Amino acid sequence: MDGIITMIYFKQAKIGYQFQHIGESKACKSCKLYKACIKNLKLKAIYEVIEVRNKIHYCPLIDDDVKVVKVKELPIDTYIDSSSAFEGAIITYRGHDCSEENCPHHEKCFDERLVRGRKYKILKIIENKKVQCLKGKALKLVKLKII
Repeated sequence: MDGIITMIYFKQAKIGYQFQHIGESKACKSCKLYKACIKNLKLKAIYEVIEVRNKIHYCPLIDDDVKVVKVKELPIDTYIDSSSAFEGAIITYRGHDCSEENCPHHEKCFDERLVRGRKYKILKIIENKKVQCLKGKALKLVKLKII
């Protein structure tokens, strides 16, 4: 089973627990556990615990124990321009020029994990049919992975 080894607060170390990596503190980089803890996590990505190991370490940052876990990154379901929507394609997210907050697609167009200029891989076309947004653009719903 693929996954990333990391460490999380021992009370949260349960299969199925989800968390978003919001960055690291300056203290993390000088910690001896940095490489095994959060070095391999991607900023803003959401992870789900898929395995809990018995190894426990002390984290000086939170002044408590952390447990070793294996996590998987959860994909992002979002709408992108239909002309770029091809399974396996690597895209650079350019964002949407839209202020239509009442659009039924708005939430999926503006996922907080999407960062302008960041590269993503299209894992799957969720809906092959094109949808028209309120701005008249043709969109497709896809599953993305942060690269």
